[in-house]
Amino acid sequence: MNGEPLLEIKDLHVGYKTHMGISHVLNGVHLTVHKGERVGVIGESGSGKTTTMKSILRILPSNAIIKKGEIVYNGKDVLKMSNEELLTIRRKKISMIFQDPTSALNPLFKIGQIMLDIIKYSYNLEEKDAKEMALKALKEAALPDPERVFDSYPFQLSGGMRQRVCIALALIGERELIIADEPTTNLDVTIKAQVLNLLTDLVKKKNVGWIFVSQALGAVRENVDRVYVMYAGNIIEWGPSEKVFSNPLHPYTQKLLECVPKLTGKEFAKGIRGRIPNYFHPPSGCRFHPRCDYIMDNCKKNIPEPVEVEHEHFVSCYLYHRR
Repeated sequence: MNGEPLLEIKDLHVGYKTHMGISHVLNGVHLTVHKGERVGVIGESGSGKTTTMKSILRILPSNAIIKKGEIVYNGKDVLKMSNEELLTIRRKKISMIFQDPTSALNPLFKIGQIMLDIIKYSYNLEEKDAKEMALKALKEAALPDPERVFDSYPFQLSGGMRQRVCIALALIGERELIIADEPTTNLDVTIKAQVLNLLTDLVKKKNVGWIFVSQALGAVRENVDRVYVMYAGNIIEWGPSEKVFSNPLHPYTQKLLECVPKLTGKEFAKGIRGRIPNYFHPPSGCRFHPRCDYIMDNCKKNIPEPVEVEHEHFVSCYLYHRR
């Protein structure tokens, strides 16, 4: 894409201190989002997707260690920002929608009070203007009877309605980037589709950059422009959504897509042998090599550099270095 990126993650390494030692989770992650672009991040549970997203807003737990890397937002490194600059970004520029809306909303306060506190804190508005902004956001999030929702406690709403409240909160004001980390995980199938369609429509309407993290591969394919495939703390393949899904290059991406159940029902979805590596003692070289069917000597020794196999479609795998 043309122009300067809105967000660019460069060579990000993150670990966690534990009583067992340091777990080396992110191992040189890179990711780019342009203004108004919809980007997907896919991979198994435990691949480091949530750690990457939390790093952007610097909301990692206290035992996290950012060993090196850059997270450049609008030309400034988030990792070097002062607390004041960081708070401004969290209040007005970047917001995050988490997996579980129940834990994201304080059960002791009504929805209206939660929203008013956030709006007044972020935009310094009077109560009347703040309430008007809150009700407008609830209406945009397709919530029936916004006044009733405004006056309800989180437990009085269904899971789908709670997630819509979180979407309304995330899109309040002039946001530039929305991070949606598995936003439909805890919802039933019908509500999942409704919430995802709503979120996609609002992102397009407001021309907001969007990072959509999900294991629902079909939903990612339909709703993003570009996709990054993540495995064990590494980005191993990325490119336009249609190219990555129609022509997966990395052996891991190929295996991941084989896990998707077939509509014909004539065969079971295939799994991937083995499991995500132990982050306390991760394998050397390509972290996927213990599970790969095409392992070569070089795979065990060095991390492969990315190769552009077709226009804007990159893969980090020695199978393509030979070409």
